[in-house]
Amino acid sequence: MNIYRAIDQQIAESVLATSAAEAQGYVCGLLCAFGPQQVKLPENDPVLAKLLQQSQQQLAGDLDDSFQFRLLLPDDEQALEERVIALGEWCQGFLAGLGEGGLTENNAKSIETAEILHDLSQIAQIHNYEYSDESENDYVELEEYVRMVLLMLYTKPFLKSSAANGSEC
Repeated sequence: MNIYRAIDQQIAESVLATSAAEAQGYVCGLLCAFGPQQVKLPENDPVLAKLLQQSQQQLAGDLDDSFQFRLLLPDDEQALEERVIALGEWCQGFLAGLGEGGLTENNAKSIETAEILHDLSQIAQIHNYEYSDESENDYVELEEYVRMVLLMLYTKPFLKSSAANGSEC
């Protein structure tokens, strides 16, 4: 059983009403908004706590220029439609985590950040995607874009301080 399916099964058995992708997106959004020392999970759920710990460790490793963070999505062997839906769910969770820290598209102070958050909200609504011959390449590019956005926002100091002092980027 792959990691995504195993965690998705654990989440289904927990109190969370979400997918593994959305849950990881959510904890990553919280990490970007609050920083690793300030994150407080709303649910006392061991699966969410484990996802937070794993994501935090992976992101910390990426600060050493390895940039190997993997979004928790279905494996490439799964149907493209399933992977696309999971990527949209990941973005939904990420935006929710950022939103808890006070960062939304409407209050972002930089145009770049507002555009990124807009892009993520568009990806979050990807459920009605029309598939074509280039769909697999499009998916790979979207996944890489989302991963790079995560790494960029995680390393921006304004996010961690914004939750504490009310200033957003």
